[in-house]
Amino acid sequence: MTLNYVDLGLYGEDTWRPRPNISLSLGLRFESQNYINDHADFAPRLGLAWGIGHGSTPKSVLRAGIGIFYVRFQEQQIEQAERLNGVNQHQYIVTRPDFFPNVPSPSELALVNTSLPTAYKIGPDLRAPYTIQSAIGLERQVTKKITASATYINSHGVHQLLTNNINAPLPGTYTSCSPDQATGCGPLTGTFPDGQAAGYIYQYEAVGLFNENQLVTNFNVRVGAKISAFGFYTLSYASANTAGVGFSPMNPYDIRADYGPASLIARNQAFIGGSFLLPKGFRASPYVMLSSGRPFNMILGQDVYGTGIFNVRPAVAPSGAPFSSNTQYGNFYLYGTATQQAIPPYEFFGPSQESVNIRLAKTFGFGKKPDSPRQGGGGGMFYGESHGHGQGGGLGGRGLSGGGGPGMFGGGAEGSKYSLEFSINARNVFNHINLGPPVANLGSPLFGQSNSVSRFSGYRRIDLMVRFSF
Repeated sequence: MTLNYVDLGLYGEDTWRPRPNISLSLGLRFESQNYINDHADFAPRLGLAWGIGHGSTPKSVLRAGIGIFYVRFQEQQIEQAERLNGVNQHQYIVTRPDFFPNVPSPSELALVNTSLPTAYKIGPDLRAPYTIQSAIGLERQVTKKITASATYINSHGVHQLLTNNINAPLPGTYTSCSPDQATGCGPLTGTFPDGQAAGYIYQYEAVGLFNENQLVTNFNVRVGAKISAFGFYTLSYASANTAGVGFSPMNPYDIRADYGPASLIARNQAFIGGSFLLPKGFRASPYVMLSSGRPFNMILGQDVYGTGIFNVRPAVAPSGAPFSSNTQYGNFYLYGTATQQAIPPYEFFGPSQESVNIRLAKTFGFGKKPDSPRQGGGGGMFYGESHGHGQGGGLGGRGLSGGGGPGMFGGGAEGSKYSLEFSINARNVFNHINLGPPVANLGSPLFGQSNSVSRFSGYRRIDLMVRFSF
């Protein structure tokens, strides 16, 4: 199999200053790729920076802007559609297999009465997903040494990617198996739009929605060249009916039922850090990261709609009802039917996260650095090619809220041509075990328990590093 993937991107930007304290930035990005129906994506971006007050250096800056940011359809999904197209490679989903560990050959699998072939395809009208992001923020020089800012950001995503079974049995024609039923149900029941022999056809579609509202606050404190502190706090409310291209809706004929809290967004996030110059040229940089729990999707681990995907959410059950389970989140039925009122998606939240970290560094500089002109900065909103939603600094580059200052861990030997830095970075100093998301399958004996550590900073880790700069 040969795959020729082409992705083209062009970007241009200009800044206009109608007055010394006003800067307007206008940017335009063009993107194109093959393998999808959409071949021309234009992403305009507009930004404003307005220095409020008198004098050459106003103490307040109002920043605002709006822009469109595209996400490309990736090679991984293209390869999947080319490989599992029903011809190049065959794949079968077998429900209730009774042959393990003697796995049948592909030709024998086609004859198993609970087996259906599987294929992937790219939707004929699939287009690149994009997010319309708008923001407004105010940055204020509170005192000579303290700067603070607050930014409101709205991100509205349309044509978001998901994977849907377009040959799932039509509504009302499929009979799922209940705990007391073993025959007359399962994958071979129901009316299939493309016929039962076609099996499961998983199609990549761009029909999802995403919406997020963020309030981002920043502060920056600098006390001479020896002490600095900075941090941010983000409050986020986000909703979506997809968690990305690998997400499949519970009911393939009603993707609206999956609209709920966005799976990857924490409601509260905070970061506080600092840098302190110690005797003998050592620099200590402590920082603390905090995050509330992210939502998780409680499921039954059953295929109620005949999609070949076991992601159906449970329904609330009365206390003591048969075939139900009483959990820390409530009482739920242990089996599902298409007529039950399932709970909303991502209704519950996993454990919160916290980590105290510190970095200790010593830099040796040698060699005189030749004089060079200083690099100036712009006053607009969009810098470079930064895109995506949910970033702490706002839209693009430095963002609306100005960011946290030059260098998180302090500078090195700026006046030297060469520098050699030795550092120790201790993450999660107090070894607070940050747990990963809990097991969300209601049928699992480990339901509600976290059996992994978080990527955030699950356990204590100490790194020794050496860096040479020239």
